[in-house]
Amino acid sequence: MQEVEGRVVAWLRQKHPLFETRESVTGLLRDCIARSQPAGPEVLQPLFKDLDEALGHLEEVQHGF
Repeated sequence: MQEVEGRVVAWLRQKHPLFETRESVTGLLRDCIARSQPAGPEVLQPLFKDLDEALGHLEEVQHGF
């Protein structure tokens, strides 16, 4: 699981400066839920769109598509 998250973070890091200092998607989600993540919707919405794409791809791989 850590290897998969690491690959997702590496991919997101290429597209989103917010991940330059982050080690995990889980940490970002925790900060968003706690509302301690200062980034606004203009930063987070594209990031979450790409995260959705990455998770969708992982789901397809898991199901053998």
